[in-house]
Amino acid sequence: EVSGVLNLPIGENTAVRLVGFSARDAGFIDNVLGESLGGNFDNADVVEKDVNDVEYVGGRAALRWLAGDNWIVDVGVVHQQMDASTYSEDNVARTGREYTNVRFVDERRDDEWTQFALTLQGDLGWGQLTSATSYFTRDISYFQDNTDYVFYLADGADPVTSYDFGADPVGLGWSDRDYADRFAQEFRIQGATEKTTWLAGLFYERMENGFDFLSRIENYEETGSFEFWNTEYGVEPGTTDNAFYHSKNDQITEQFAVFGEVGYSPNEDWTLTAGLRWFDHTRERDYFTQQPNGRVSSDPFEEGETTTSDITKKLSVQYNINENAMVYALYSDGFRAGG
Repeated sequence: EVSGVLNLPIGENTAVRLVGFSARDAGFIDNVLGESLGGNFDNADVVEKDVNDVEYVGGRAALRWLAGDNWIVDVGVVHQQMDASTYSEDNVARTGREYTNVRFVDERRDDEWTQFALTLQGDLGWGQLTSATSYFTRDISYFQDNTDYVFYLADGADPVTSYDFGADPVGLGWSDRDYADRFAQEFRIQGATEKTTWLAGLFYERMENGFDFLSRIENYEETGSFEFWNTEYGVEPGTTDNAFYHSKNDQITEQFAVFGEVGYSPNEDWTLTAGLRWFDHTRERDYFTQQPNGRVSSDPFEEGETTTSDITKKLSVQYNINENAMVYALYSDGFRAGG
């Protein structure tokens, strides 16, 4: 691993911090020589030691501006990229040895994400204002050997069915793209008097995320499976991209919230705190499966929206036994969206 940091003042009221790093984790899984489960070919062209190495590169940049006696502005960006050669799993049942596997195609996993943030803090005299803005984006893609998987699907299949891939199919793996884009904004105002503390705020979030998943085999359109779909459902040659299955999911989630909290201390020993949060949470989902790729399967095309609005609560009591000991009781509830 190699990393570095630079703190640099820019004038009297501004400074930047720059961080960069690069790291590599060595592999410890060997791709060893082995035959396909049908015995018709081997993996000699991709045999290699320590195939699961991982490389990281990334950095962070931050800027702070003291915009007057009572205001602070922080701006930042963080970025990281990961490139993995293959997955860190072994298959002792297949090879007879630990830390080994038999793969017939080269694999990879790429994961790249970036986060931007802007925070504004200010003293209004009667309270402290905080504005927090963030944007996050992430893309993941991977390619994984599925030769053994498609053999088990095809093994024992009827002569002409959707899984008639031949006696010993070559798996081209999963090709997938997971993505997430998230924007969030929060405003908070808080303050205190001799016996009370208070906080109020607004929150908004929008997130788009999903995946695009395909399972492929080599020369799929020459198999009995494609013949089945062509004969029974009119699937045309050249339309499948050699994928016998395809699923795609896209979601948009939006949340609005208003929250507040009040704490009261009648004396130095007791503190009572109560809080409420109202939220409105909406999720839109667009999902389909295709079998083979390009033909919407018998599973229904699903498109839906779900909205949940509620009020969550918080109540706590705290007692200071002495300078070194405290006891408290807390009740709170919350909400998390399902799948």
